[in-house]
Amino acid sequence: MTVEITDLRDNKALDTLPERSNGPLEIVVTEPRREELRQLGEKLAIPFEELEDALDEDERPRIEEIEGYLKIIFRVPITFEDGEVTEATTTPVFVFLSKDVIIRVLLRKMSFKKLRQSKMNEVQRTPLVAFFEFLQQIIRSFEHRLDILDHKIHEAELNILKTIKPKSIWQVFRLSKDSIYLEASLKGNIRVFNRLKYVKTQQLFTNSLDQLEDLTIDLDQQVELIMIYRELLENSLDAYASVISNNQNDLIKILTSISLILMVPTLIASFYGMNIALPFASSQYAFWIILAISTFFTVLLYVFFKVIDWV
Repeated sequence: MTVEITDLRDNKALDTLPERSNGPLEIVVTEPRREELRQLGEKLAIPFEELEDALDEDERPRIEEIEGYLKIIFRVPITFEDGEVTEATTTPVFVFLSKDVIIRVLLRKMSFKKLRQSKMNEVQRTPLVAFFEFLQQIIRSFEHRLDILDHKIHEAELNILKTIKPKSIWQVFRLSKDSIYLEASLKGNIRVFNRLKYVKTQQLFTNSLDQLEDLTIDLDQQVELIMIYRELLENSLDAYASVISNNQNDLIKILTSISLILMVPTLIASFYGMNIALPFASSQYAFWIILAISTFFTVLLYVFFKVIDWV
């Protein structure tokens, strides 16, 4: 477990958690362990049962009001390697917020893009300001993941048009699964954002409703975007199925044409295999005459199928 402690008054990093702090603190806990969380909870007066939830990878976005803190759970996008394939999913991030401290608990090491200087960055940093900065970072992380998803969807569409291979369809299936995870997490985060507007704990968000509304709009736009991407993926699957069906039809036409073309000389040859009197049987040119007749009808059938675009 790694713990980063920052005094928000001067953005100065601290080596240890002070026994008593006169200033606001930001604490980031990464890859926590059970016993270390217990010790942290004792120092910060947070029940261990609440911190223990941070060890659950399957926690859904929600809000809980506990004594002295507001416990908020979001889900953020991450990527992981599965053999030779890079897949995307989401993981929970826990935030414990009060007027004097903000604690973030991350199950995995994650790097969030630093925000550009803005009005929010210029004001005196407080736990609430740090919280809104973190919300913006969450939104940026989803934007980055959606940009990657858009690029991969375009790449998958080109692969389907170029070649019909199982690898192409598996790529679409993986992207579809990624989009489902992202959409579910975004909708869960939106529910949390909407509930934050009505939180009464320490009146944290009384003067921040406009900021919450703006961030909620950003998330709504991302949900709409990912729904568009899912439609594109569904269209890609439909296109793949159509191409496969057309290729099968073309193959059946070609095989049918070849069978019918070869049927004529086979039929003539089978007739002349009978031990009965047949036309040209006594002619010394019988073989060439029969061959010419077979060739004529074979060419005639080939031209016919060529005209109707079967071969």
